[in-house]
Amino acid sequence: MKHFIALALLGVPAALPASAQEVTVEILQPESGATVSEHQTVRGRVSDQRAPVWLVIHPIATNDCWVQPAAEIEGGQWFVEATFGLPQSKDAQFSMRAIVSPTTVLQVGRVPCWPEAKSQSRTIRDLKRK
Repeated sequence: MKHFIALALLGVPAALPASAQEVTVEILQPESGATVSEHQTVRGRVSDQRAPVWLVIHPIATNDCWVQPAAEIEGGQWFVEATFGLPQSKDAQFSMRAIVSPTTVLQVGRVPCWPEAKSQSRTIRDLKRK
């Protein structure tokens, strides 16, 4: 930390330590308005590949969200096999967010919408189940 302060005082630009940088996360696929399967791979990007990414799906007809298994991360890209409803959920509508560093411990399953986190993606909306 002393070196960081000394460089800043000398006017030398220095990168912030990784722990001080905000982690960004985004969902790349599927996009808002897409049609999804009951089981579908969701893909995205995260700025810190050491940061665990959780996908949270919200069936629009309910007040609940469903936490999916922790995403697998490779080279800053993440993916998870997500479940959109039950077999009988044809034509149901969903939204989803990816979150990093939740403020509470997450487990796969139902939670109140939306879990709080230090960083989260924009909401992907209007997903329709085939």
